[in-house]
Parts: sequence; structure tokens; C-alpha cells
Amino acid sequence: MSEISRETKKPLSAAERMKELEDKIAWHDEAKKKLNAMKQGIQNREKEKERKARTRRLIQNGALSEQYLRCDGMPPDQYERLLKIMIENKAFNEFLGKCFMLLDSENAANYNTQGNTPPAPVASSSPYVPVDSINAAK
Repeated sequence: MSEISRETKKPLSAAERMKELEDKIAWHDEAKKKLNAMKQGIQNREKEKERKARTRRLIQNGALSEQYLRCDGMPPDQYERLLKIMIENKAFNEFLGKCFMLLDSENAANYNTQGNTPPAPVASSSPYVPVDSINAAK
């Protein structure tokens, strides 16, 4: 059964039907391009939000470390050396691990006081490991 033209109510030839299908394909391709552009715009805005949040966090943490480590005005290379000395110190590293464990337990306690279910327990979210294990890996 052949297709019928909507405008003239006459049967369409094969060439006319092919042209109609090609027009539909072109319309759908254009719609797909627009949707992909919208999707890319959403992704770009989300990435920008994440970058801004990271930048804000870095600035805040940097300001706090300057305040508490009393290193305001210290050049970055000297500040980096200070941090390396602190992290390579076994006693400091162990102390820092204990601090992270304390923070983890406080976070779990805050969940309980708010009536929420605490997150699944983990050994520690501390990125710090004993200096001995760092040196052993080398």
C-alpha cells in the first residue's frame, strides 16, 4: 500500500516518499544536535560549579592552615617543605591519624543525634598512613 500525501490526498511516488523520509531524518538530526548541545551545557555548568566549590575549599583550607600553622606570608616552596617535614615525622603522622579517627567518630555521633542512620563504619577516612609503611614501600 502506498503512502498518501497529507496536502493533496494523492498517493506519493517512491521518490516523494524518500524525500519525505530524508526530511524527517534531517529534522531528527537537528533535534539531536540541539539536545546534545543542551546536555553539554548542563555538564559544563555542573563542572563549573564543582571547580568553584573546589577553589573555595582550597582558599578556605589555605587560609585556615596559614592561621593555625602561623605561616602567613611564607613562600609556597617553604610552606611545602614545612608540610613535608610534618608529614614525614612519625609522631605527627600518628597524631594526625588519631585526629582523623576522632573526626570520624564525631561525624558518626552527629548522625545519631540528628536521628539519621550513620554511614557504614570504615577503619578511618584518614589519607595518612604510618611513615614506616611509606618507607617500606620505597
